Amino acid sequence: MQLTAPQFEKLSGYFIDLAKVWFASGVIGFFVSDTSRITFFTALGGAGISALFLIIGLLLLKNK
Repeated sequence: MQLTAPQFEKLSGYFIDLAKVWFASGVIGFFVSDTSRITFFTALGGAGISALFLIIGLLLLKNK
């Protein structure tokens, strides 16, 4: 099954939106929450995974 150009655009949009949500919950949530169970490494991991989702979305958009 081959994806069409609009399907690639929609799929890349999902990955880019996922990167935004992951960044908001993992990194920004680290700075505004007052819980002690969230560490610097949690924020760093959230930023890394968010960057990975963003790269995947941009690569899909580029290859459409």
